[in-house]
Amino acid sequence: MSNLLKDFQVEAKNPSLEARQRWRSSVSIVKNRARRFRMISNLEKLAENEKKRCQIQEKIRVAFYVQKAALHWQHWLLCIVIGSISMILAVGLKCIPVESNSHHDGYELLPSGPSDSA
Repeated sequence: MSNLLKDFQVEAKNPSLEARQRWRSSVSIVKNRARRFRMISNLEKLAENEKKRCQIQEKIRVAFYVQKAALHWQHWLLCIVIGSISMILAVGLKCIPVESNSHHDGYELLPSGPSDSA
């Protein structure tokens, strides 16, 4: 008896395609088969659609990887161009002469005390 019931172990919601095929094949002699299985989708067509979906999903995954690799290459090239331009600008700015007066660190001197204007 238990070996007969193993074909009917189908989950309540969203059973796998294999489980549904096992259930349909185990119920071979059914009164009014067309009426009995009218609410159950065509399993062969469902399997074919699932296969197509997986193929399309794989193509999209590969396209994303290719685009990601292209973006990495473009970012690398952009970094090289920006680096070379900045080096050329740095060399050009180093050639500009700076007046060498007294030592100046960028700060103005503060007054030493109150003014005697009174």
